[in-house]
Amino acid sequence: MKMSLGEKALLFIGPDYGYGATGNQYKPIQVKGLTGAVEIACGAHFSCALLADGTVKCWGYNNRYQLGDGSKSTRVTPVAVKGLLGAVGIAAGWDHACALGAKGGAVCWGSNTYGQGGEGGATKTKPGPVVGLADASHISLGRFHSCATVKGDVRCWGYNAHGELGNGKLSNSKKPQKVINISGAMRLGAGQYHTCAQTAEGLIKCWGLNSSGQLGDDSKDTSVLASQTVGIGGTVDLSAGGAHTCAVRSDGSAFCWGYNGYGQLGDATKTSRKMPRWVYRTDAAPFGSLAKCGIAADCADDGDACTVGSCVKGSCAHTAAPDGLGCQDGKPCTSAGACKSGKCVGTAVGCDDKNKCTADVCTPSSNGCVHHAIAGCK
Repeated sequence: MKMSLGEKALLFIGPDYGYGATGNQYKPIQVKGLTGAVEIACGAHFSCALLADGTVKCWGYNNRYQLGDGSKSTRVTPVAVKGLLGAVGIAAGWDHACALGAKGGAVCWGSNTYGQGGEGGATKTKPGPVVGLADASHISLGRFHSCATVKGDVRCWGYNAHGELGNGKLSNSKKPQKVINISGAMRLGAGQYHTCAQTAEGLIKCWGLNSSGQLGDDSKDTSVLASQTVGIGGTVDLSAGGAHTCAVRSDGSAFCWGYNGYGQLGDATKTSRKMPRWVYRTDAAPFGSLAKCGIAADCADDGDACTVGSCVKGSCAHTAAPDGLGCQDGKPCTSAGACKSGKCVGTAVGCDDKNKCTADVCTPSSNGCVHHAIAGCK
């Protein structure tokens, strides 16, 4: 079963539990009347499950028809989304939800104020198609926007005040828009006002609001097109919360970045981060015992993307990060590189213009290429 990140963490609120009553619960409880679930998606105050037979059931708050049963009645147990058959994937936003079909189309229901459900009015009382979307393989929803992967590209629609659609503009759209500067996209994680994609190469690219560093590009600048997250590679999965993002590497390690006011990043601090941070594991090397170091100690950051912090006898120690981790060496004439034996090895900027009669030089002041004519060359 697949799970999803909430705005602050993975949680359910009130009737979202689906156990037949209201009231917060502080340990896992069984959702009544739900069997055969293969995937789950959590919205703001509602939840949906994809069943093995291709149907979808939802429960919780229903003020914007987000449960898809044609009513606005809150449901304390799962109800079937009307008319939905053959679904192969689901996703939930703030108060809308969408499902993928076996042929790559998508249907959405619930709130559609900003076009996050595709063509149609301000609300969609039952599943309706997203016009212009075909061959989609993965879908993820933000607060008021939606995104899907299409043969390695990404298409987004809905709210776009912070560049959520990644199309270089700031205007809303009911029709899917192609995200600029990304290819090979495999999976998506949409946050409140941002989205990230994991590529076939294991890289992460993000776009949208960046007020807490949730894009992971070592800045807080909002981006209207896909921007590469620095300091991480070799990823196999990702998920986004309200204003933070997390990814898992092929070696099983986890990294998070963005807002950290409630400890969402798992780095033993409450400091927001503009670059990926290793999630501490107190049960395995190399992290050691946080108790000896003190929970307030920030052992992960010594200013080097190619080292990992751990507590050793009450003090912070730094060891080499896994080889292959993406990094920036800070040198003006090298591009993004990779960690090797604890050091960041950058790749020289490719300045060769294939002209034998020019000398190709990288200019450090601009990190750009200058081509000088070679005297007497023909």
